[in-house]
Amino acid sequence: MKHFTQIVEILEYVVLVINLIGILLIIFGFVKGFFHHMRAEYKSIHGHDIIEGTKKARIVVGTYMLLGLEFLIASDIILSVVRHNLSSLAELAGIVVIRTAIAYFLGKEIEQLKGEIS
Repeated sequence: MKHFTQIVEILEYVVLVINLIGILLIIFGFVKGFFHHMRAEYKSIHGHDIIEGTKKARIVVGTYMLLGLEFLIASDIILSVVRHNLSSLAELAGIVVIRTAIAYFLGKEIEQLKGEIS
């Protein structure tokens, strides 16, 4: 039983690391998207179209958000397996449904934006 407790503790740290990676990916995507948008703003001063640059910035942000959400979903699944109780499972189901819906619609929006700038 002692080994099981140690495994649970290790997995809780793994979940923390996966959560941090997911959050860092989302933050990195927002920073990168911000710089893409600022470049588009700068080019618009010189007469270029800002819409295409803004769409590219949205694609960058959306792509990193999707990747970050996948990491967060994975960590939620691991955590629910570790805790293995009914309330944890119900919470996981709600979180996964919400995050999956966000990921689905975000993915569709990214594909639409890619089609518009291609």
